[in-house]
Amino acid sequence: MRQRYFPLNIENNKIFVSPSDEHHILHVMRKRIGDELFFSYKSKSYVGRIDSVRPLEISLMYEEKEVNELQVDITLYLCSLKKDKNEFIIQKASELGVSKIVFVDSARVVNHFTREDLERLGDRFNKIIKEACEQCQRSSLLEIGEPISLKDIKGEEEVKLVPYEMEKGDTSSLIKELETIKEKKSVGVIIGPEGGFTPEEIAFLKEKGYKSVSLGKRILRSETATLYILSAISLFLESK
Repeated sequence: MRQRYFPLNIENNKIFVSPSDEHHILHVMRKRIGDELFFSYKSKSYVGRIDSVRPLEISLMYEEKEVNELQVDITLYLCSLKKDKNEFIIQKASELGVSKIVFVDSARVVNHFTREDLERLGDRFNKIIKEACEQCQRSSLLEIGEPISLKDIKGEEEVKLVPYEMEKGDTSSLIKELETIKEKKSVGVIIGPEGGFTPEEIAFLKEKGYKSVSLGKRILRSETATLYILSAISLFLESK
């Protein structure tokens, strides 16, 4: 497996990694002088070579042409769930190519997520993001934005989707929206809390340009709905 790292800095053809990455390189992957390593830095991919192990010195060899990112920026607006579910979605959203997650406070949110929560959990979230992005060979790290209230959503993305359990019928409404997604530059997806959105909230989101879509005949949990729609977006973006 091509293990990928996100270095602290690349300067003067030298690659500098964190102490934890140094430990992983030398003691987990057991890399030695002359071995090649793979890095992502500022949305670009690089190959480096170990010149010394005591101390660890890595030289930059060349930039890779392949960038493993979706061609569309995806922002996931997530009505905060329980702690472990939030972490699960952060991990899977990182793997599925999401650019940014914003925690949203809505009427039926049980676990209200605040700026203080983000500061307290930031290191934990960043560790999850880094490990997930390294594992799936991403070129960029997922970003977590400031928590907001539902009423503060601006709806600036070109494609705006809200899975809604009361949207009856098959998935044709979702497919219709996704068929044009390759022509766009940005997508916004908002996922409701365990109790769902109120009719008033759905009406507000529609005023902001969000399209209410069905994910099929079954009512899905919030975390399942998240993986469903992000996977569908990736399918359409990466198909020929």
